Amino acid sequence: MKIPPKLLFKVQMAATLVSSVTQIGVLNWMFNYIPNICTPEAINGFSCPLARVHFNGSILWGVVGPQRFFGEGALYRPLVWAFLVGFVAPIIVWLIGRKTSSGSVWRKINLPVLFGSLSWIPPAVSPPSFALLAPTMTPAHPSHLFYPAY
Repeated sequence: MKIPPKLLFKVQMAATLVSSVTQIGVLNWMFNYIPNICTPEAINGFSCPLARVHFNGSILWGVVGPQRFFGEGALYRPLVWAFLVGFVAPIIVWLIGRKTSSGSVWRKINLPVLFGSLSWIPPAVSPPSFALLAPTMTPAHPSHLFYPAY
């Protein structure tokens, strides 16, 4: 499917504008009409935990700094290798995909999406995560055999 780039850009800009205005509108409405929002006393659990996460993260990186986490001998120093993996792995998958047939699974792997989706997995719950993925992944693979166009 070929989508004209100018049309795609216009549609993405319109979607961005609509979603931004909608989110700001909902946020302002919530601040005006939900009593005690972002406090422990908020009704229906509107305690804003994500705001605390961003606040804690900014304090952590601003005060402590990345050198203490990723510097020599630091606890998270091995995570720096993830930059290299993130750079090399898509190239390897792309090269394998070029050498295989057009229906190969290697041509359907999108590592940026795969790596990005890992951030949505709750920590330390691999059996429940598998239990959530198995019912969807199991019928998905055979469906590509019978309906390859989709």
